[in-house]
Amino acid sequence: MTAYVVVKETSVNVFEEIAEGASFLFNDVLHPWQITELWSDEELELINVYRVPCAVVPADKLVTGSTFIRDANGDVQQVLNLVDAPPAPVTPRQIRLALTQMGLRQAVEDYVKTQDISVQDSWNYATEFLRDNELIVACAGALGKTDGDLDVLFGLARTL
Repeated sequence: MTAYVVVKETSVNVFEEIAEGASFLFNDVLHPWQITELWSDEELELINVYRVPCAVVPADKLVTGSTFIRDANGDVQQVLNLVDAPPAPVTPRQIRLALTQMGLRQAVEDYVKTQDISVQDSWNYATEFLRDNELIVACAGALGKTDGDLDVLFGLARTL
């Protein structure tokens, strides 16, 4: 996989990504993808084609799209549209070990026993737990725990 994206400037400051392996037109001449690998940046620029370094995606973000702009130096840059990534789930083992380390395991088990059978099934048979799981949030509230406490719990669980 390449560490860059290839774009063609279709009009001033309007860029179109060229899919890897795809041929493209310039002045009615069909150019094969291979020129983007063989030609220098200067040669590509003569036909309004640019190799643009891929923008870095932060670990806690997801990409929903991207655009390309010319920066103050005239270089073409990729700009990513980012959203927060959903929190990573933890396994039943991880959440139980974290609860034990935090001294909360028995209180959670006691809470679950007071709930209806569907809540008990969710606790006993779930294959993963998310930070915003209804059972987790309700249990935390019943035990007087805050959102910050849940963040600590799930942070610890991810390390186990």
